[in-house]
Amino acid sequence: MANKSTSVRLLERVSIGNDRQWVLVRGGRRDLPVLLILQAGPGFPIIHEVDALQKRLRWEDAYRVVYWDMRGCGKSSHPDVSFGDAPLERLVLDIREVIDFLLERLEVSELSLLRFSLGASLSVLAARRSPKGVHALIGVGSDICLAESEPMAQDFLWQEAIRRNHKKALGVLGKLGDPPYARSAPFMERAKWMTAFGAIHRTERYGSLLLKNLWRLFSSPDYSVKEAFRALGGLSAVQDALLPAMKDLDLFQQAPKLDVPIILVQGRHDKVAPGLLTRRYFDLLDAPEGKMLLWFESSAHMPHYEEPGRFAALMKEMGVSMTGQAGQDQKNFGRKVIDR
Repeated sequence: MANKSTSVRLLERVSIGNDRQWVLVRGGRRDLPVLLILQAGPGFPIIHEVDALQKRLRWEDAYRVVYWDMRGCGKSSHPDVSFGDAPLERLVLDIREVIDFLLERLEVSELSLLRFSLGASLSVLAARRSPKGVHALIGVGSDICLAESEPMAQDFLWQEAIRRNHKKALGVLGKLGDPPYARSAPFMERAKWMTAFGAIHRTERYGSLLLKNLWRLFSSPDYSVKEAFRALGGLSAVQDALLPAMKDLDLFQQAPKLDVPIILVQGRHDKVAPGLLTRRYFDLLDAPEGKMLLWFESSAHMPHYEEPGRFAALMKEMGVSMTGQAGQDQKNFGRKVIDR
């Protein structure tokens, strides 16, 4: 158990790209390596999930974990938020600025990034632009190429709806039309059916995931009631700003080479970010510092929730490699090319 006299808990509002944003840092000791979490998206916060994540993964014993509510999300939601004319570019610049802020604020020379879904893709673009201070990237359910993954996800929904003879789903899909979706409403409606058919979490359904997130949001000691309501209201605004730009996201073209080690964590049953694209990106990626592709056989889009034991073991190994306490093989894990 962490010693309260040496444990870390820092909740701070910082200016990132001339925008007011919040970071929460928690860890067992002040000398632990730093892990920056980039949430899934678009529009979803992360600070409200700190206790749920720590309960499953116990990673605050190995890291000072930085939970960041990105531009427009969660505690960082406010009426004046702006993404400018190039919203994805704005977020990439935000990531680079947050990395630089943390290196100075926490007095470290490097940190690792754990990224989920869209956050995974944006962090790759940020590291592609500048690898300074990045020890490694760990991407979970990475969005690789939306122009390819969106039709694949839609095809999965149609096939499942037909197989199940689910008349309501068939009717909804007919009205939604084909992706990409430029507005929040159809995007979230499709997410509902992806969840219902096990493409996001194999055992949890939309209603239960929604209720758990609402409970965590409104019971979090780090959010006021006003902030919790603002976070909910800001979700659609962030999605409306980002979705039109997301259709052009293509890591094959935008990040064919990386100068930092990268681990791609892929749920075998993920239909949101299909493993077929992740495997192709892994095979084509020029990664002189090394790359790994780790398959989670019992997971869809959320391996950190679906197989927490194995995921926690991976993160602990990463933490040991950063402290310099590991053997040479572990410390140089990134120089391997592994698909397992």
